[in-house]
Amino acid sequence: MEKIFSKKYNRKHWKMSTPLIKELNRLEAEFETLSNLLVKDLDGINKENSANTDEKIDDLLLRDGRKLVVMANNKEKKEIFLPSGGDGNGIHIGTEPPEDIEMLWLNPEDDNVDSLIESVILEEFRTAISEIKQKVNAIEYSINKTIDPGVFDPPETDENGVVIPSPKNVERIKIKRGSSRYLQDADLHDGELAFAKDKNTLYICSDGKIVDLSNGGSGGSANLSGTHLDLVAPDKTKYRITVNNTGNFVVYRAELDDAPDPKPADSGQFQGVIVNQIFGGGTSADSVLSHDFIELYNKTNTAKNLKGLSVQYGTSDQPWQVLELKGEIPAYSSFLIRCGANKISEKQLHKIDDYDIDWNVKLSDKGMKVYLAVGRNASVYRNPFNFDGLGNKAPGYIDLIGVAGIDKTRVIDAYEKTMKHIMNKNTSARRHDFNDTDDHKLDVKPVDFSISKNKIYLPRCSADGSWDVSFDKEKIDTEKPSLVSMTYGKDAHTTRCFTWQSPTTNNGSLFYCKKEAALSKEGAMFTEVSSSVRQIQHMDCDATVHSAIIHGLTPGEYVYRVSFIDEAGDAKFTPLSEFTVKVYDTNSVIKFIHTTDQQSWDEHEYDCWKFVNQFLDKKYPVGSYDFRMNTGDISQNANRAFEWRYYFKHAQDTLSKVCEMTSIGNNDLIDKLYTEAWTYYYTYEDSPVPSAYSFDIGDCHFVSVDSWVGLAHHFVEVPAPTPEDPNATKKVDMHLQKQLEWLDADLAATTKRWKIVFTHLSAYTVSVNAKQVPFVDIFEKHNVHLVICGHNHCYSRTEPLRGYDKNGEFNGKKGIPIIDKENGIYYVLAQASGYKLEGKDKPKPDTPWIPQNEDTVGGTEPKNPCWTPDQPCYIDWEILHDEIRMKSYMLKGLINRDPQFAGTDKEYNPMETVEDFLYDTITIKHR
Repeated sequence: MEKIFSKKYNRKHWKMSTPLIKELNRLEAEFETLSNLLVKDLDGINKENSANTDEKIDDLLLRDGRKLVVMANNKEKKEIFLPSGGDGNGIHIGTEPPEDIEMLWLNPEDDNVDSLIESVILEEFRTAISEIKQKVNAIEYSINKTIDPGVFDPPETDENGVVIPSPKNVERIKIKRGSSRYLQDADLHDGELAFAKDKNTLYICSDGKIVDLSNGGSGGSANLSGTHLDLVAPDKTKYRITVNNTGNFVVYRAELDDAPDPKPADSGQFQGVIVNQIFGGGTSADSVLSHDFIELYNKTNTAKNLKGLSVQYGTSDQPWQVLELKGEIPAYSSFLIRCGANKISEKQLHKIDDYDIDWNVKLSDKGMKVYLAVGRNASVYRNPFNFDGLGNKAPGYIDLIGVAGIDKTRVIDAYEKTMKHIMNKNTSARRHDFNDTDDHKLDVKPVDFSISKNKIYLPRCSADGSWDVSFDKEKIDTEKPSLVSMTYGKDAHTTRCFTWQSPTTNNGSLFYCKKEAALSKEGAMFTEVSSSVRQIQHMDCDATVHSAIIHGLTPGEYVYRVSFIDEAGDAKFTPLSEFTVKVYDTNSVIKFIHTTDQQSWDEHEYDCWKFVNQFLDKKYPVGSYDFRMNTGDISQNANRAFEWRYYFKHAQDTLSKVCEMTSIGNNDLIDKLYTEAWTYYYTYEDSPVPSAYSFDIGDCHFVSVDSWVGLAHHFVEVPAPTPEDPNATKKVDMHLQKQLEWLDADLAATTKRWKIVFTHLSAYTVSVNAKQVPFVDIFEKHNVHLVICGHNHCYSRTEPLRGYDKNGEFNGKKGIPIIDKENGIYYVLAQASGYKLEGKDKPKPDTPWIPQNEDTVGGTEPKNPCWTPDQPCYIDWEILHDEIRMKSYMLKGLINRDPQFAGTDKEYNPMETVEDFLYDTITIKHR
């Protein structure tokens, strides 16, 4: 049995009631063991309804030895050992006197025991013990039921004015606390509380999960710290509402704060989240923008939780400053970090009031680097894009923009592949249509906000909603048909095919007549041809594609216009345009202008094509040539309809009057896979696949083939039985097979003197393109004279070629064409007529199928027709009875190559300064 008393008492303390009470009260502090014993052994104390010890004890009987015998209501005796006081300071209860005469002796057999029970001393002892029992009761209740530190309100009284005792049973309560970043690793048991000091938020461990207690129930409640409010939507989704520094609400899903932090190895899950635009006004400059900013963008179709990510800002040779991110960046949306304020002045044009996070850090106007990473700690690398000098990205790398000041003496020590000089107090660095090729040269462009039209590039925040690259691009015309194209049918002498687009409708028509009739006094009698209609969906709108074909035309000049019926039932027309049907014979000269690869990312880049077309219109007025040829990559991506709109916008007047014969490029495919988009803009007769067709004009037979074969979805499993396996199969490229069969029959049927093929990519250019070689067998079988193409963004012209040496080798690859000057086919690759003038496949002057040591312009010594003109080009072709004449031109000086003008209006020089530079010619004799 454990000791109950730990201190000894002299008998004199029992002779005076007041000291006795004081000593018994002091004894409470030493009664922990006694309390436990009493709770366990006194009848009724440990029962739920036993709140008052005095009601349970009938009497106290003292007897033999050191036992205290308690007679309870049920008459059952409970004995408690009271240990001896030891060296004279205790209480002795028994029939024999204690050895220590200093002890108080209570003899239960004494005749005066009854009076002892009624004595003042025993009553005081009994009262003290009762109070201790109540304390024990409170301790037992707190352990089994409630820990109560009491209240801090003033004491309450009952109806008689007596102060109601406080429910307090402990002095104070403490719980685990620390930083939220270590919360997931805290050793919390189920039901245990923890407080995140950095967020002023209380959490509880529930079923092994850390739960934020700021939401008190399904109806929502205020956060305990007052930093946010949680509400529950009807669909049971919990949302968290906070207030930013300008008093605006920020709303996001509460579960975002409870998600575990990603690890650096998880950075791949944030692919598509980019640093889209950065701007710094500097510390003293008067900027046109109210604040510096960093704009992120999510290019993916799923929202991304930014918890555990950071944005880091720095200048050259300075440590990174870190902003921990919080919240969510929705799909196809921005997330704006508003940074330090700029000096208010009359020059300020744009205020940035809406944002997602406010970061009171001033950004430099002399150059900066902004790094988006997984993790909350400052990067230890100056350039996380190339942290080891070997081209590797740092762990946790998501994206980075680093640009220098416009002053060429300014540099920055972190960037993706190429450093650009962009920054000043009014100019941001912005990703071009969200491009992220890991090369700032291609991806990042300046935006000068002192130019009013650039206000459309002001940063957006998540509250602005989703947006995409089409927001600042050319839109479909709702007032009249647009993207009007005219092509030859199979017979250029009698047929014209028309295509146009409109807002969604079920009706459209083409009206035409001879020009002389339209000018007569009686007025024109137009012939109406109803268009076929097909509903399509662009990135930015729904639209209708119209097609109409006119057969049986006779020589002469015609006028026409196309139309559609709008939702109100009104007809919407284009202005009158015109075309001419000529008379050709075997001696007629056929002249066409060849352009290619106008592909561009935006209006500024398509301005290059605008200036090229303006030059061509001036040099070659309508009527001075027969048709335009375009060998593809009109767009950067067929999904981006606005690119086609720019192309047609800059040449619409010409293309509505002159036939344009085109061949589809790889970038003109939907998702770089599907050819259907070609039929949105052009109509051709008898095409086995889009962009494969032929036509006759004069004594020439032209054939277009779709060079984009070998794509995975083209292959079909077909039977290929063998003697060993009659059930054997093989995969066949049906897109290629269908064209080969059609091409063979088409070329076999023609009787025209000249046979010319045009395509986007041909077999022999600056390299051998093996997927195109199957076409060559048919070209050679039917004595094709010339193959024209684009694609490579450079220029080349081959020797006449026939045959293929599978064992021949060049540049580490086997298989080369064979030169045959008597019976060979010429292959001409045209340089682009647009902004993009450099490709992946570089010209090699010593290419064996390219002429060597010719007296021609371009490249380095020895001179040869294989090089990369750095300005837009076109080719002038003339087909006579006995020969074909080619003249290749470059618009020298059109693009200003000074990097500081890249992306600005100054990037294009005035047209009067542009030189029409002839750099190559060839005459191909008929054989």
